[in-house]
Amino acid sequence: MNSSNATAVKQSPCSSETDAGPQFKVDEFARPHKAKVVLILCAYIALIGLFAAYHEIWRDEMRALNIVRESGNFLDLVSRLRNEGHPLLWYALLNLAYSVFQNTIVLKLCALASAGAAAAIFLLRAPFPLFIRALWLAGFYPAYEYSVMCRNYGVGMLCLFAAAACYDKRIESPWKLALCLSLAALTSAYGIIHVVAFSAALLLEPAFSRSARTKQALKSLYFAGTTALVTAALSLWTIIPEKTTTVTELHSLNLKDILHAAVAGAVNQGASFHNALVSPYPLIVPLVLLAVYALLLRTPAAIAYLFSVVVGMEMFNSLIYSGAALRHQGFLLLGIVVAIWLSRTSNLTPSFKMGWLPEPLSHRLLNAGVAVLLTLQLVPAYKFLRSDLMFPRSSSAAFANFVRHNASYENAVIAAEPDVALESLPYYLDNSTYLVREKRFGSVVSFTSVSNPQLSLNELISELSQLSDKQSKPVLLLLPPQIGDESTISVGYGRTLEVNSNGLERLNTEGKKLTCFEGALTDENYCVWLINN
Repeated sequence: MNSSNATAVKQSPCSSETDAGPQFKVDEFARPHKAKVVLILCAYIALIGLFAAYHEIWRDEMRALNIVRESGNFLDLVSRLRNEGHPLLWYALLNLAYSVFQNTIVLKLCALASAGAAAAIFLLRAPFPLFIRALWLAGFYPAYEYSVMCRNYGVGMLCLFAAAACYDKRIESPWKLALCLSLAALTSAYGIIHVVAFSAALLLEPAFSRSARTKQALKSLYFAGTTALVTAALSLWTIIPEKTTTVTELHSLNLKDILHAAVAGAVNQGASFHNALVSPYPLIVPLVLLAVYALLLRTPAAIAYLFSVVVGMEMFNSLIYSGAALRHQGFLLLGIVVAIWLSRTSNLTPSFKMGWLPEPLSHRLLNAGVAVLLTLQLVPAYKFLRSDLMFPRSSSAAFANFVRHNASYENAVIAAEPDVALESLPYYLDNSTYLVREKRFGSVVSFTSVSNPQLSLNELISELSQLSDKQSKPVLLLLPPQIGDESTISVGYGRTLEVNSNGLERLNTEGKKLTCFEGALTDENYCVWLINN
C-alpha cells in the first residue's frame, strides 16, 4: 500500500468510546493519490473557465456588481442591500475585487474562484469514493449553476463544504466550524437555512451521543452552534425587506401562516424541490429522503440537519419567495450530500444503537444512491452547458458590440422597458442608463413602491424625448420585439406597460427602429429604437 494512503484515523480526545461510532479510513476517502486529485481539480477549473469565457452575463448576475459600483463606500454598500434579499458576503467579495482591478471581469473571476475552492475541499475532504467526488464536479450545479453562472450560490456551496470539512474537529477546534458556518449564513437565504439546521444538529448532538456530554464537548458544540445561530439571525435581519417591497408578501404573514407552513414542510419533505433530483415527479423526493433517513439512523444529528434543511426550504418556498429556480433547488441536493458527509465524520458514540442494516452495507447503499443521483445531474449539466455555448444567454453582449461599432452612439443614454434589461449592460458598456419608472440614472432597478408600477408607452416616449433634449445626447430605447401590437405587457412584480395606438404612433414618429436582437436563452431579447430621431 502507498504510504501516503495509509494514515490512521485520529481519535477524538473527548472520548475513548469513538470506536462505536461511524468510522472511515482516511486512505479510503480523504487522501487518495494526490496526482489524481490534482488532475481532476485542474481539469474541472480549466473546463468551467472555458465555459465561463463564452458565457454572456445576464441581469441576475450583474445586479450585485452594479450595486457595488454604484456604492460610494462600504457602509453605503451595506445600506443598499436592505431590499436585495441576499446577505453581505458576495457583495463584499465583489467590492474587494473591484476595488483592486476596477474591471467587471471580477464577476466571473470571483465565481470561478469560489467554485474552484469548493471543488478542492470536496475532492480532498469529502468522505466519498473518488469516482463519486469526480461525478459531483461533473454535475449541473458545480459545473454550471454554481460556477459559470456568476451569483452568490457558489460561495454558499464553498462555505457549506468548508463547514462539513471542519465537522470532525468540532470538539477540538469549534471556532473553525463556527467561522465557516457564520460565513455560510452570509451568502444567501438558503445558506441561512442550512446554517440554522447545522446549528440545531450541533446543539442536539449531546442528546444523541454519550461522547458529546463531556465538559469540553458541550462547551465546543454550544459555542459553535450558538455562534452560528447568532450570525444567522443577524444575517436574516439584514435581508428582511422594507414594507415598500413588491417582491414578497413577508410583512403580511402571521403566526398561523408560519405554523401551517412548518407542518406542510414536514409533510411535503422537499416535494417542491424535485427538480434538484432531475425528477418530474414531486413524490420522488420524499421517497429518496426517507431512504436517506433510514440509512443515517446511526447518526441522528445528520438526520436532524437534513430534516431541518428540508422543512426550512419548504417554508421559505411557501412563505417568502418561490424556490422553483434551479439555483434554489440545488440546496436540497447540497443538503443530502452534506448530511451524508456529517454522518461519516461524526466520530462520536451514539447513545443508543440504531440501524436496521449492517453498517458497511448501509454505507455501500448510500454510495450507490448518491452515485445514481449525481449521474442524473449529468443530463442538465450537458443540456445547459451546450445551450450556453450555442446560444447567448442575454442579448447584452451583442447590443454592446452594436453600440461600439456605431460612433454616433458612443455617448448615448440607454433606457429599456422592461427596465431590468438594462442591468446586464454595464458588464459590457460604460454608457449611462436611465430608469424611466424611477426618473433617475442608474443600473439597479428598485423593486419597491419607488418604481412606477403602471407606465404607458406614450409616457415612456415623452420622458425619453425630453431627456434627449436636456442631455443633448441620443437616447437608445430597448423594447420587446412584440411591441407593435396594442396590449398591456406584464413586466414582472405587478408592473405593466400599456401599449395603445397613441403610444405606437409616437414611437413610430419620434423614434426609429435600428435593429433587433433575438435568440437569447432568457427574456433579454429586444429591438433597439433611436428616440427623438
